[in-house]
Amino acid sequence: MLASDLGITVKRGENNTYLVAINNILTTKPLGGARVELFNFQQQEIYEGRTNAQGLLHIDLRNEKAFFAQVSYNNQFGYVRLDDGNALPVSKFDTAGKNLSNGLKGYIYGERGVWRPGDHIYLTFVLNDADNKLPNGHPIKLELRNPNGKITHREVLKNGLNNFYQFDLKTDDEAPTGNWNARIEVGGSTFNKTIKIETIKPNRLKVQLDFEDEILKSGKASTGTLETMWLHGATAKGLKADITAKLYPTTTKFEDYNSYIFDDPSRYYDTEEVEVFNSSVNQQGQASFTFKPGMSTEAPGMLKASFLTKVYENGGDFSTNVTTKIYSPYDTYVGLDVPPGDKRRGMLVTDHDHKFDVVTVDENGKPKATKNLEVKVYKVNWRSWWQSSSNSLSRYESREYKELSFMQTTVSTGSNGKGDFKFNLEYPEWGAILSTSLRPNQ
Repeated sequence: MLASDLGITVKRGENNTYLVAINNILTTKPLGGARVELFNFQQQEIYEGRTNAQGLLHIDLRNEKAFFAQVSYNNQFGYVRLDDGNALPVSKFDTAGKNLSNGLKGYIYGERGVWRPGDHIYLTFVLNDADNKLPNGHPIKLELRNPNGKITHREVLKNGLNNFYQFDLKTDDEAPTGNWNARIEVGGSTFNKTIKIETIKPNRLKVQLDFEDEILKSGKASTGTLETMWLHGATAKGLKADITAKLYPTTTKFEDYNSYIFDDPSRYYDTEEVEVFNSSVNQQGQASFTFKPGMSTEAPGMLKASFLTKVYENGGDFSTNVTTKIYSPYDTYVGLDVPPGDKRRGMLVTDHDHKFDVVTVDENGKPKATKNLEVKVYKVNWRSWWQSSSNSLSRYESREYKELSFMQTTVSTGSNGKGDFKFNLEYPEWGAILSTSLRPNQ
């Protein structure tokens, strides 16, 4: 049995580089002067050094790989195995990064995101060779390929300003549109950037879509008007037009109840697309229509309706317009204000009464008295697994499910739309909980 006050953290990077951090477990203070020894699989010492005043030690093993580390300080010892497969998992942490290629970093950027055929393309390549210094005058090679993979431009630069290299490119007026690729090679490393070259055609018609209601409501057919005219001012007579609407979820918020949660996390809503209008405008360039979608699934809260309007010229070209409105699938919304929990951890502790505030409002956020709200509190569990698809690709899946409710009661709200209920979870029960409040038959 080994007892020690040494806290040892070892991180291995690319090219067998190691960062060792030594702290005192009892005081968390860094331990300077701690002796660090690295051994290979044959238990032969391949490195020996001491930590600095911050308890850190940087080690660079270019040609060897360590199997374990031994740390000693004031007659105390600690050991860490460094072989593959023993690193602590970081899947629950927000980690990100990029591996260096031959010790080089590079970034390509342009003056904008989309170009037209015939435009000048000004690209800049930024090189960071701090980990693998390149000699002065080292060539930077660029190749530009069109969407068909054909090389349309080659260029080599040997001199840049503070490792910034500028490339001035130009496409032909008849250049194919699509995703082009700029590829830069330097020091055995390659860097790529997608160059979007598109033909942008402006509208020739002014298209305007209006609704009589600020918020579109479920159960009510909302009337909308379409008006179009030529940009030079003439009336667009009898042109064909179509309108499609996409419904997608959005966060339900009301100005006077910012601390309340109105969206149901147990419901998932897929984007739905419906046809709203498919006809022609009249001789004045106008048309009217009604919007009353039939939803196939229950929404978690408010939805956004995005209306895409196309008006077609007689020659086949068309002009477009996008209008977004808020769509309310319900006439009553229930909000929960969750207690803050204890100050240290932000959790709701067991064996204590916790008060949940409830508010009911209409689609405009006005208080609405509601009777006999059903309140249920569930325990939520998660399960995770690896799943393989038909194309032999595997991915990490996770799902949650609700167990039987901890509690079930009813709450009624008054004319101010407010009510509350109390919840107490007795030890040893614990875990994540889900509280839902619904009106009967909704």
